[in-house]
Amino acid sequence: MNSIKKLFFNRFSLFGSYIFLGLIDIVDARAGGAGRSSHSSSSYSSGSSDGGAGLYFLFRFLFFTKNSSILIVVIKLFIIVVIINIAYNYLKNSKNEKNGQINRYTDYTLSKNSLRENKIVIGEEDFKLRNPNFAKDTFLQKVTLAFTEIQNAWVNKDLKNVRRYISDSVYQRFNVQFQMMNKLEQIDKINNLKIISTIIDKYEKDGEYDVIHVGIMADISDISTSKKYPFLNEEANERFVEYWSFIRKKGNESHDMYSKNNCPKCGSILGNNMGEVSKCEYCGTITNKGDYDWVLAEITQMSDYLEEKIITLTKTQSQNINKLYEKDKDFSIQHIEDKVSNGYIQICKSLAFNKPEEVKRFVSGELFVTLINSPTNYIYSRFFLNYVKLINFEEKDGKDYLTIKLKSSFKRVTDETGELKFLDRIIKSKIEEITLVRDSNAINNGDLYSHSCPNCGGPLEDTTNNECPYCGEVLSSTKHDWLITDISYPQSKEILSTSSKIAARAQKFIKSDNSVPVNFGINEIILNNVIILMFADKELHRKEEEFIYNIGIDFGFSKDVIESLILLGKQDRLSLKFPSTKVEKTKMLAFMKRAFSVDGKVIPEEESLFRELEELIIV
Repeated sequence: MNSIKKLFFNRFSLFGSYIFLGLIDIVDARAGGAGRSSHSSSSYSSGSSDGGAGLYFLFRFLFFTKNSSILIVVIKLFIIVVIINIAYNYLKNSKNEKNGQINRYTDYTLSKNSLRENKIVIGEEDFKLRNPNFAKDTFLQKVTLAFTEIQNAWVNKDLKNVRRYISDSVYQRFNVQFQMMNKLEQIDKINNLKIISTIIDKYEKDGEYDVIHVGIMADISDISTSKKYPFLNEEANERFVEYWSFIRKKGNESHDMYSKNNCPKCGSILGNNMGEVSKCEYCGTITNKGDYDWVLAEITQMSDYLEEKIITLTKTQSQNINKLYEKDKDFSIQHIEDKVSNGYIQICKSLAFNKPEEVKRFVSGELFVTLINSPTNYIYSRFFLNYVKLINFEEKDGKDYLTIKLKSSFKRVTDETGELKFLDRIIKSKIEEITLVRDSNAINNGDLYSHSCPNCGGPLEDTTNNECPYCGEVLSSTKHDWLITDISYPQSKEILSTSSKIAARAQKFIKSDNSVPVNFGINEIILNNVIILMFADKELHRKEEEFIYNIGIDFGFSKDVIESLILLGKQDRLSLKFPSTKVEKTKMLAFMKRAFSVDGKVIPEEESLFRELEELIIV
């Protein structure tokens, strides 16, 4: 953009000079009577270059011909200004088109000191009409409190102080990670937590509910240690951006569930034993459905938030999903996605601990058999969901069918040989499609995924029992609630990312259904992978940095973009990308071979990563 402005002002200055010379010519002509114009033009042209004479003649023709009235001059000047403006916009658009990657980074660079809220926030006007008493400052105070308290809950591995305002899915994500960490005897310590800025990115209408997506930029020092398995120890000092999504029923008066630990309905003190179900033990009110206050429904890393945005639905898919709102006035996409997240996480946990019977209540019989026949020998040292998105709804033969696209990232360890070791040297990601089914006339009074009977609403203490202890209803039935019937891999190839404390947090350009993103060419792939290789030893030396800038500029990237990429690489937030053609693969490997020896040293980490990438590309 700076180069465009510079070009524009250089040209404008040149035009201005010609106008100024012409004005002098006019003054001289008026003072002297006439006769100097041709001489002046002749002498100027003999000393000009780069089209100067042509432009000068053009200006003299337009503005300084004989008998031109002031009105004609003004009109002609207006025409020239319009032409200059069109030329400037053309140059600007051409530059942006040539370097399209600039726009993908501009608003989300981590090198900035804060996030900037757009002057016009998507959905804000419609949201204010539905919620005229909404107090933005009060809401953001709740966001800040939730952010701080949830970090404390993570360190303490205890969610009791935040359970009342987090969704079942968010609870399950943390809870499963706690169990894995306990298995590996891991302790996490957070220091120097500082929120840099919070902004509202988007307001959404979700049936009878409203959803607000909040961007949070923060600094953190995070140390993860395990006395039993010290090779798992990690430390990170980073600035990061996350998007927290909050849901609340439209028009409902907010009860303050953030600074008070009281039931929003009966006022009783909420117990400390709210685990799988956030339920008041006195009146039975479920606190975390968004009926009383804003509930944290999702935490999405910046890269995944951007990636999810490019998942577009067809017109038919959108129309199909809208039918669900007509069919069920309380339907919410966010609630469905939360249900799927909850179920998927429990399935992954049941496989890791070889206890598939714990999920029998909400999976179909066929899928349950598949899970039983899929024993594992690993647990997760890292596990998180990147995004969950409803992409279709169908109704046929008396059944409702939902299709959900889900991306997860993980890093596994195994003790198959009696010694714990990494099964995955780097964090892996995969994209799956989840199918849910229920009867078209289903009536649900509970939630199978949150341990309550969908028929009578009674609590389900024994997760292995497939019958409700109160009403005797068979739980794994489509009569009342959605059952997960299939987990498929539309793209079986796993997407690889670099290992880090929270890897894949800023995988900026991962396509939703492949390892190479939309509009992601070979030059972007090379630059991305070279930066990852350079940081294999956690350091970036001067010659390595020069190499990155040289190839980045040659590829048409701006320095701001390269700087942002380097910062993301330093924070282990980039993921390896794989070209599709043989020519592109050869080109990429050639650049990476040059890259990993550019500083004159080849360390084992760099060579190992290069060889692994080489093998993957060949395969």
